[in-house]
Amino acid sequence: MLVISVLGRLLTPADFGLVAMVTAITGFAAMFKDAGLAMATIQRKHITREQVSTLFWLNVTLGLILTLLIIAAAPGISYLYGEPRLTMVAIAVAGTFLLSGLSIQHQALLKRQMEFKTLALLEVISIAVGTVAAIISAALGAGYWALVVQSLTMNLMIMISSWAVVRWIPGRPVRGSGVRAMLKLGYNVSFTRFINYWAGNSDNIMIGMYWNAAALGLYSSAYKLLTLPLIQIMGPMANVMVPVLSRRQDDILQYRQTYIASTRALCYLTGLITALCFGLAYQIVYLVLGDQWGDAVPIFRCLALGMIAGPLSNSCGWLFISSDKSGYHVRWELFATPIRVAAFAAGLPWGPIGVAWGYSISTLLLRPPLFYYASKNTPCNLKDFASVLHHTLPLTLIIGAASYLTQAMLATNPFLVIVSGTAVAGISAGLYIVLMPGAFEDIKQTMSAIKHLRSNQKR
Repeated sequence: MLVISVLGRLLTPADFGLVAMVTAITGFAAMFKDAGLAMATIQRKHITREQVSTLFWLNVTLGLILTLLIIAAAPGISYLYGEPRLTMVAIAVAGTFLLSGLSIQHQALLKRQMEFKTLALLEVISIAVGTVAAIISAALGAGYWALVVQSLTMNLMIMISSWAVVRWIPGRPVRGSGVRAMLKLGYNVSFTRFINYWAGNSDNIMIGMYWNAAALGLYSSAYKLLTLPLIQIMGPMANVMVPVLSRRQDDILQYRQTYIASTRALCYLTGLITALCFGLAYQIVYLVLGDQWGDAVPIFRCLALGMIAGPLSNSCGWLFISSDKSGYHVRWELFATPIRVAAFAAGLPWGPIGVAWGYSISTLLLRPPLFYYASKNTPCNLKDFASVLHHTLPLTLIIGAASYLTQAMLATNPFLVIVSGTAVAGISAGLYIVLMPGAFEDIKQTMSAIKHLRSNQKR
């Protein structure tokens, strides 16, 4: 949040839009940079040193190939948008894939061993160093290149720190080491990410091609501002829950109880954030990005609507992967992707706000069939999903409505409005918990289950 706030004042929407044009295209390569092999390392019940070494060299090879492909495609990316400056940006960004390939298995080993505090520390260090480099570059007048410097620096730091902490030196790749089944899982995970990426980034590509860099800068920055706090919660949760659920595959009851408790806690927390972002959109955008980003406010608020059920739907991925049903995940994405892209295209003539509406409407409409599909192909059922939403969804809607009405009635300092809106939302949520039958008990049981899960993991 601090990075977005500072760089939002040092750079222009067009600067962010130029880099977003490149990453919207090159970002699809990130879906293949690990070929899903990191998840294969995490999900596997038993794994050998030879298997990890073989996967490491596969990741390095993929990273090198992707780097060379992006460099070769750089002139084409520039031609696609009609923007000559993008050629060198794409060439510079290409280096991140090789750096990433050198650290993927080291990070996977840390996740497999559930060394999440160590991983968090490495990420914080990398972000801090990358942020300092970006701010210095922007202050010196580097413009959009500051964002490129940030990306390269962060990837370099995560690679160096991962090797320093894990201290595992990969051996030579071994043919016949038993990675064939792991490659199948990796393929399904990687293909799912690829489809999901294009579904989630076709909006950026459409806006960049149909409108301009400034319009894309408004949309992409609003999206990042909204999703950043959610990703900081859902990303680590996914890292934790996939190995935890994988270890409970043989005990369906424990598997379901663990999923319900963890997902319910996730929905309570992310629902609070999403609701406040919807209600206090203007104040948040103004304080974080500055007054030059006023046109991003309606986009930000509209996108928040689509995030209401986002965490629960994302957690379906935990189910598919941990229960070794990744093929079903691929089939769902093949079904859902054309619907998402069509919704983006339908809203495109109205600019970024139209695309935002397309995102939110398609996202909400796809949630019920996703839950039904997951209930038929994973250990969880529709009652499990309903039990998660039973109190978390009403509470989210109450917080959103209370904070929105509060800011609509106040015309004062944005910071004071945020404080007032949050306080009113908190009081409204408290009344719901106290007055609604079963709400307090629901939260109490969730916290107890999470505490029990944490104590088991420590042992």
